[in-house]
Amino acid sequence: MYSIPLRSRTATGLAFQRWLVHRLAGLVVAS
Repeated sequence: MYSIPLRSRTATGLAFQRWLVHRLAGLVVAS
């Protein structure tokens, strides 16, 4: 019951970090 939310939180964190990197990279390329 504790491992599932933790795993989900980690997956969400990784996905968000990945999206953030892509967005920052896009802004750098645009500028």
